[in-house]
Amino acid sequence: MIRSTARILLIGAVAVLALVWWACGNGQDSFDADSVLEMDRGVRLLEDGHFEQAHGVFDSVVRKEPRNAEAYARRGFAQLALGGVTGGLADINRALEINPDYALAHNYKGVVFGMNGIRDQAILEFTRAVELAPGLTEAYVNRGKIYLEMSDGESALADLDTALDLEPENAELLLIRAQTHLILGNTGRAEADLERVLSLPVDEATLAAARQVLSRIR
Repeated sequence: MIRSTARILLIGAVAVLALVWWACGNGQDSFDADSVLEMDRGVRLLEDGHFEQAHGVFDSVVRKEPRNAEAYARRGFAQLALGGVTGGLADINRALEINPDYALAHNYKGVVFGMNGIRDQAILEFTRAVELAPGLTEAYVNRGKIYLEMSDGESALADLDTALDLEPENAELLLIRAQTHLILGNTGRAEADLERVLSLPVDEATLAAARQVLSRIR
């Protein structure tokens, strides 16, 4: 799998991840109040694509709280986004050593396997993530993309359907599902998803993307 595809796996639905810490736990019973604020700042930096700055924030938290699984996992995320696969995987594994049931870390480990073309293991990690955190939208999307690469369109669509059940007005997910329908030859369903995008209060770039695809298939 090429690096650009891996970035799509990493970046999609980042806003959802801000809730995972509370939903899944991170291996630590309590947090220093300043660290909580720093973690929130780091997540916002990730959302905005400022990976180097986010990495610095999570690194600072790790130094203060060496058993903070979330900080390790998110620092690993930032390293992966910057192309540091080895260091990113080391952080993700450390997060899982602290808390073997940390869904976010399993999701990120699945991304690493996907980046390296180890699809069966990627599926296992994404599946573990959704077992631990059924509301982790990104893991369904990531697993769906791997299924599509494995020519299992039915499973890919099932995961995207689940993701959209969780976030029915997520325009990015609708675009991804529309593209998947087109790949599988489901033009009518693709049109329906694109029309839904046009009905949502989203940014102009997203609307333009939906209009462009619609104009090509009509």
